[in-house]
Amino acid sequence: MYISSTLPYSLETLISYMAGYHQEIWPLQIVIFCLVFLAIWQIKQGWVSSGRLIGSVLTLFWWFVGYEFYWSSFSNISFIAPYLGVMFMIEGLIIFYTGVYRNYLASPPFVFSKEKVTTGLLATPLLLYPALVYVFTSALNTLPYAGMTPFATSLLTLAILYRIPASLKIKCLLNLIPVLHIILSLIFACLLLL
Repeated sequence: MYISSTLPYSLETLISYMAGYHQEIWPLQIVIFCLVFLAIWQIKQGWVSSGRLIGSVLTLFWWFVGYEFYWSSFSNISFIAPYLGVMFMIEGLIIFYTGVYRNYLASPPFVFSKEKVTTGLLATPLLLYPALVYVFTSALNTLPYAGMTPFATSLLTLAILYRIPASLKIKCLLNLIPVLHIILSLIFACLLLL
């Protein structure tokens, strides 16, 4: 097995880790899928109270991924994982404050057929990214899903935040950590594929 000179784990190690992680959290995936669809349904409805529910779901996702994925599990194969876990927990706090406490995540009703950019942004973490990972791994038990794995959670968060009519200051605050995480993840993915 080849170990990358730039990362402490190989692609094979990562695939094996993801399979074990999904087995470890089973059957929590069912609850997470239901929460994802509840959040999307709330986005579609556009109720004033939707922002609080969406904020609650995203907060749970960021805290879960920060603690369970990075802090508890992934830290066994990566020295940077605990720091990423803390970053996720901080983003969870920011989303809780802005989404749940202040209700800044409320947005107008959403029609999938009319808002193609938002539909595409939502489809990326929910369909396209898992399909792309399947092309590289050919393993269904390693697929990344929003709310369970970090990159998909960051993508889903950005897709949801794209629609909110908050001020630029609030959007920058909410988007900073997901964007940084996506950049770091893309760098790590490139290093793994080298």
